[in-house]
Amino acid sequence: MKNIYRRLIQIVKDFLNQGATPHDLALAIALGVIVGMFPVQGTTALICTLIAVLFRLNLIIIQLANYLSFPLMMLMLVPFYTIGHSLFNKGSFEWTFNEMIRLFQTNFWAGVSELSWSIGYAVLVWLIFAPVGILILYIISIKVIRRLKVETQS
Repeated sequence: MKNIYRRLIQIVKDFLNQGATPHDLALAIALGVIVGMFPVQGTTALICTLIAVLFRLNLIIIQLANYLSFPLMMLMLVPFYTIGHSLFNKGSFEWTFNEMIRLFQTNFWAGVSELSWSIGYAVLVWLIFAPVGILILYIISIKVIRRLKVETQS
């Protein structure tokens, strides 16, 4: 684990040495981590790529942050879905894999509809969470990266 941490720090230092600004790197890290927690599996790499292109951010850093945040995404799936159901008074979200299979076997289109609404609720919760999360991670990242920049200049 310590080797991984050192390697990540070295990657950031290398980008600083190549002229990347602390602001751009911190923003790429913050966006990569938060987008990496987006509650729709299989979409985060594309979203991060689009953000990197639109805002001219470092694609490698944003994707690295995205991929490293996968455990956070898995950890936050249940809270995003549960809070989404609670916010919209749809009862508790307690689906098991077997219940989902049964729902789709019983009435496929009803299953698609129910799952679509649940995903929508989770995305709305993520949209509420994302700006605050990005801001917090940006503030932390910029401080760390500025410290690294001072180290690389010494």
